[in-house]
Amino acid sequence: IVLGHQMRGLRAQLGSANSVPVQLRRMATVFATASDLGTGLRDYMSEATALLPFHRVRIALRIDDDRVVMIVPGDTKSFEGLSSAPIGAGVVGRVLAGEVPHGVMGGGLEVELVFPLRVANAVTGAMIITTGTPGAFTKNHLALAQQVADGVGLFLEHMRRESGSEARREG
Repeated sequence: IVLGHQMRGLRAQLGSANSVPVQLRRMATVFATASDLGTGLRDYMSEATALLPFHRVRIALRIDDDRVVMIVPGDTKSFEGLSSAPIGAGVVGRVLAGEVPHGVMGGGLEVELVFPLRVANAVTGAMIITTGTPGAFTKNHLALAQQVADGVGLFLEHMRRESGSEARREG
């Protein structure tokens, strides 16, 4: 009887240790301690795989009204080293314009889900995650993916401002 009681207690503790709020806090800690863009994004998205079924992520960060830069977590380039591309009228463009809350691209073996990066009531970019198991995404996953994207948006805005202040200090 005692062992059964202890086992239930251990299961409850293990369940709460892996809960969504704990995981989101762990992810926020990654960004709070990140020293560079690529490593911070890579580690954050690595932690996000505990919440979401995906295997690849790209970030389309808006640099002006009609252009974005593509960021791959782990890439060592700075903001200034990234090449830009036009936004276009596809799914990413519709998400960036705020026409849809999120979007889906592709089909078959791989599906890409697009979520807006939101900062202070503005869409600053889009997170594009690729999954090989599209049926595994539930409404709860969509809400979690948006929370992950919001965290990315805040981190990128912070890094962009840091990069701008560094350039002003050097100039």
